[in-house]
Amino acid sequence: MTAEPPHSMVFCSMYNDEKSICGGVKGKRIGVYGGTFSPPHKGHVAAARELLAREYVDFLYIIPAATPPHKTLSQDDDPRHRLRMAQLAFAEVTAGGNAVVSDIELMRQGPSYTSDTLRIIAEQNPGAELSLLVGTDMFLTLDRWHEADVIFKLARIVCVRREDDIEVKKALDDATRRYRECFGADVVMLNITPTVISSTEIRAAISRGIDESDILGRDVYDYIMEHGLYGAKK
Repeated sequence: MTAEPPHSMVFCSMYNDEKSICGGVKGKRIGVYGGTFSPPHKGHVAAARELLAREYVDFLYIIPAATPPHKTLSQDDDPRHRLRMAQLAFAEVTAGGNAVVSDIELMRQGPSYTSDTLRIIAEQNPGAELSLLVGTDMFLTLDRWHEADVIFKLARIVCVRREDDIEVKKALDDATRRYRECFGADVVMLNITPTVISSTEIRAAISRGIDESDILGRDVYDYIMEHGLYGAKK
């Protein structure tokens, strides 16, 4: 078992009305950036920065999944640790007041379906324009997600391209065309500086005692070491 995370977690009910999903936000263009974030790394942070910097959205929700339906987590996974790491990783992004790390999916029971999360945000922000930020791998499988039609109906899909690969580009173009034809999807490609960062490889490296602070950021790495996550030796 992993050590218990600190109790100073920020929950949805504690946010002020301007930032909380519970109370809605003033901006009408809302970004939703979900993921396992196990662990969150600088590639994740760069995607969030780009979405805000290019003014695709007025406000961004960064949402760690509690029980991701498309991934199998380790038996000792504690989503509260991932929430806390996300808060640390995205601290500079959220400091600007136009983004927040939300525990909305941790507060729900059952699988963390994106369609359910989008419904809640849409209901709490009538008339808002939602954008769902996804990576390449997730984008290519979106049509197989739970209630894919609901996802495409409720949100524009913003695909973050970190790779610079001709075959990947062709796959993305094919998927974009298919989503537009089958679902009437609104798709935007967000091209950022190519980086290859794998959370799987990061976890494996940490278990071998390799210092990954350059990729994770010092605060996230120190948290992992303090709590012995991913096989880290305290």
